[in-house]
Amino acid sequence: MKGGLAYTIHQIINFKEKNKDSPERIAAFVYLEFATKHHFMDGNKRAAHFAAQTFLFLYSHKRISIEYEKAVPYIIEIAANKHPLKEIEQWIKENSEIIKI
Repeated sequence: MKGGLAYTIHQIINFKEKNKDSPERIAAFVYLEFATKHHFMDGNKRAAHFAAQTFLFLYSHKRISIEYEKAVPYIIEIAANKHPLKEIEQWIKENSEIIKI
């Protein structure tokens, strides 16, 4: 089941353990895993965005501040493997903010 959702989650967990000090890098990896694997019949971009948001929040209390509709073109490019991990990480850094509680 190498291409399955369980494998993707396993990959994310392993990546997170090796990159604990970089929540933006973890979120970028989550984007790549969900957007490029197409686990769902519909909603892969939304799932990638939601999962990346969740990991970013859990590990840094930040959120991706760009509206989803404006992020979609970039997420489509992620799905097409047009951006390496470092570029996605930088995009997240440029488009995120700390959540004030």
